[in-house]
Amino acid sequence: MNLFTEKTFNKRKFIFIFFLFVNTLFINEIFASKKRSIISGVEVKTYKKEIKHIETSALLCALAINGNSLEDIKKNLETTFKKPISRSDKFLINDVMSSMCPEFDNRKIFEN
Repeated sequence: MNLFTEKTFNKRKFIFIFFLFVNTLFINEIFASKKRSIISGVEVKTYKKEIKHIETSALLCALAINGNSLEDIKKNLETTFKKPISRSDKFLINDVMSSMCPEFDNRKIFEN
């Protein structure tokens, strides 16, 4: 090997070993973030969209676009999700509806 390729090889070898060393030092932090546990004192919550959220949002958007009353829309929501509707379900339905029918203010559905 000539001198240039040997230096390049040694640099790459050093970077690889350094990466492995850093990875072993912070292994607990890496796995903790994958488990959605407490990170820097803040608990991270993730919500998973299920088919019921997407289908219900599509139905509510169709009802809103076709001009049905707000009471009809709320009744259809309550047939899928029994009262009281959880915060995560509200969040997911709002999120999906905001992308499906942005012209409709979907926050009105959850107001009392």
